[in-house]
Amino acid sequence: MRRGIRGGGRGSGGGPGRPRCGLLKLACALLALLVAVPLVAHYYLALPMDALPLSSLRLHAAGPCDNLPRLPAGPDLPASELCSLHEEVSEQLVLLEARRRGLSSELARLMARIEAFRLGVEAARQELAQLRHVIAQTERAYKELLEQAQPRLALPARVAPSPSRPESLAPPAHPYACRMHSCFDHSRCPLTAGFSAHAYPPGDYPALWAQLEPLARHAFREHTANVSADARAACVFLVLVGPLRAGLPVPPATDVERQLRALPHWLGDGRNHLLVHLALAAGDRSALGAGVDTGRALLAGPCSEPLRPRPGFDLVLPPVAHVLDEPDPLALTPHVPAARRHLLAFQGAAPEDRGGLASALHGQWPGGRDGALLDFACSGDVEPGGGGADWALCGSRDERLMLLRVSTFALVPLPEPAGAGTVGPAALVRLSEALEAGAVPVLLGGDAPPPLPLADVIDWRQATLLVARPHATELRGLLHGVSEADVLALRRQGRFLWRTYLAGAGDALRSALAAVRTRLQLPPPPAPAAPAQELPHRSGKPPPPPPPPSSDLEQVAGLAAEGPPLELGGMQAEPPYASPSFLRNFTAALVERGRAWNSPPGPFLLFPFTPWDPQLPSEAQFLGSGAGFRPIAGGAGGSGREFQEALGGNVAREQFTVLMPTYERDEVLMRSLERLNGLPYLHKVIVVWNSPGLPAPELLWPDIGVPILVRFPLLVHVHTRWYARSGIASTIGSSRTMPSTPRPSFPSTTTPTYGTMR
Repeated sequence: MRRGIRGGGRGSGGGPGRPRCGLLKLACALLALLVAVPLVAHYYLALPMDALPLSSLRLHAAGPCDNLPRLPAGPDLPASELCSLHEEVSEQLVLLEARRRGLSSELARLMARIEAFRLGVEAARQELAQLRHVIAQTERAYKELLEQAQPRLALPARVAPSPSRPESLAPPAHPYACRMHSCFDHSRCPLTAGFSAHAYPPGDYPALWAQLEPLARHAFREHTANVSADARAACVFLVLVGPLRAGLPVPPATDVERQLRALPHWLGDGRNHLLVHLALAAGDRSALGAGVDTGRALLAGPCSEPLRPRPGFDLVLPPVAHVLDEPDPLALTPHVPAARRHLLAFQGAAPEDRGGLASALHGQWPGGRDGALLDFACSGDVEPGGGGADWALCGSRDERLMLLRVSTFALVPLPEPAGAGTVGPAALVRLSEALEAGAVPVLLGGDAPPPLPLADVIDWRQATLLVARPHATELRGLLHGVSEADVLALRRQGRFLWRTYLAGAGDALRSALAAVRTRLQLPPPPAPAAPAQELPHRSGKPPPPPPPPSSDLEQVAGLAAEGPPLELGGMQAEPPYASPSFLRNFTAALVERGRAWNSPPGPFLLFPFTPWDPQLPSEAQFLGSGAGFRPIAGGAGGSGREFQEALGGNVAREQFTVLMPTYERDEVLMRSLERLNGLPYLHKVIVVWNSPGLPAPELLWPDIGVPILVRFPLLVHVHTRWYARSGIASTIGSSRTMPSTPRPSFPSTTTPTYGTMR
């Protein structure tokens, strides 16, 4: 039975078919699910949000309480109320944050207004203090003006001289006794009129003019074109009387006198006339021969035997080598080294009965020892000129200069005491060539000062060695005793004298006129300002810098805790004050006559102020000279606060001007100008714009409280900082070039220079 049932089951096929039917149903269900899910999802996605049931939104949307931790729901604290409270608190927080931000903005705006009001009040206080200070300064200046014992007076009007009524002068006792006070008409040269000269045109003396050297005539006309003034108001009249043309004899004295008397302003005696002999070589002759009566006229030129120079009246000028051109500074021999190849050099033909000097010098340098080169026989050619008491020149000018350039000293023998009244043309040529080559001239002569060129105004002791003839036998030891520093000082001064007064024809004529002007105690003409173009520019306050980052707040607070920065001056800036200028127009010609002629730049120009102007001592303010002084605390002194508030200190009231040349450094220039803001005693700033292009129109110049003048020089040169410039109304000028670093320093004590003079 069991066996039949088992066998029948397997045979009918019912047992194994069930598992296969179950798998088929499962596959059909999965297939139906895969088809139904996309259709349902597509259906719900296609429906609008309003058509969705609320239950589905609550199931899929995150509510405001979803992020809160699950709290047990109860009758006292339901979950819905918690969500409502959370929403209300969040809304209140958002409103409070918005209100806080609005209040912060309003507070910042109010703080900005308060800061602006504070700055305005501070500026008003400073302006009020400044006005009070200006009023006090004005009252003090007015009081000083009333109490001033010597007020400044204006110059009186000039009265032109009348040619029809010349001043009568007593005739001198002797023709050689002429002096400036006895033979010169001072009525044509008043102090208030200045110095003027008039050069006669060639048509006023044609016969004499035709006999003169053409080169000298051309040089005379060229160099006197700028000094010729109106003849009716001229102080001095110039006449060229030499040199004569080569091969022409000296004209008769009567012909020369007749032509001189025919001059329009000769007035019978030649007063105020300067007869110029513009010699070009030692052998040149003048038209003024023996027996010519020149009357009261002054003579200017080399000394000659027929007409010996009258001491204190005539002017001695050496022959000039550069007639039309100027000497090349680069071709001159350098000052250093001090010691050269030859210790002493001399070449010349010994005149009659002068053998004692040659033997005395040869005994000290036998065979040219110590590098001395002495030639008393003139082995080469002899230049015309010399003779008599003068030593003849050897060789050409170039040969003599070649020897002098390698010599430390140059021997210049002077006449014997019997002829000590003159220094021959050859000796003057030796002196001029020695100064040009840098060889220190050794003047071997008498004890009395010889009549050297412009000896009444030039101190030749600063450029030469004047040795008495009795010491000729000790000359070697004397020259060895001169230190190198003294040699360089003598050489430098000699070069200055030669280049300023003796180098060319124009220098000689200008020096002769300046010497006459100095004798008359007249001031020179004012120095002209360097030509420049005023450049317009835009000034203003730069925008404030951005606030520092939070990382730098502590550092800024630390710096502020240390105290305010150090102030450079008083509490209030001093108002602009123009220094009185040209106060020593007449006293300078009397007091500083020697300094003006023997130091650069020379006596030819008058400056409004100089570094050598004397200053009153500090104690003068308490002894009757208190005008212009600002004593500290009224003279009582005090601590640092009183010194800081004192604008003038213990010296007279003064300000300074900054002269600042620049070249294509706009950023550095602006930084340097900004650092001058509030600088005490600063009157103005003059910027010399040396850049090839003009300043950019958008360039904003800083407002530093004083005027900034931008000048474009018409003559661009490396030494433009030293040129005289207009616009400087202060005595002291600080001349500073643009430095390479962005932090220039301007010390409180400045050095006056000619570069800042008007």
